[in-house]
Amino acid sequence: MQKILELDVDGVLLDVYTPVELYLSLNGQNFSFAENIKTWGMSECGPVVSKELKKLIVDPELRGRATFYNGAIDFLYEIYKYSKQKNMQLVLNSHEFRRDTAKVKQHIIENMLSTSGFSDIKYNISSGLNKEMLNSYICIDDSIPNIETSKAKYRILYGMFHNTPSYNIIPKGSERIEGYDNILRRVSEIE
Repeated sequence: MQKILELDVDGVLLDVYTPVELYLSLNGQNFSFAENIKTWGMSECGPVVSKELKKLIVDPELRGRATFYNGAIDFLYEIYKYSKQKNMQLVLNSHEFRRDTAKVKQHIIENMLSTSGFSDIKYNISSGLNKEMLNSYICIDDSIPNIETSKAKYRILYGMFHNTPSYNIIPKGSERIEGYDNILRRVSEIE
């Protein structure tokens, strides 16, 4: 059976935060995820703000405005080349709480894959309460809960503002790595 390299989308490749920040700014609220959020659950903002932010993050119209981070497509290309060299299947694995938002994300992913020439990269978008984690060999995800539930042999927590070690417990058996180049370097060491 072919091994799977599982790569998350939101927060790793796709910037889902800037559209929310722009929406808030247009409505007279200056807010920066990077400056204000320290944990995945956003509880440090208080229940009212946290609930509002979570609602905006999953809004299908705002998700439709999400763009790929600078360097994300180049990173994806390098991960793709690595997976081919190692005879692994690269799967973009993502999750949405809402089905209408999942359809928007599907369109974004399919458009990116077709325009970038990644015809044999697979994707999976689960919807509902929990993300479906794959039976992968390598998992790269920015969510601590997803890394905790992953059964991958190599679990790489993509370093983001909401998973810094000073505010979070990094799951045992996983590595927190910041930046595409550092992740590529680490993945290239895996046999």
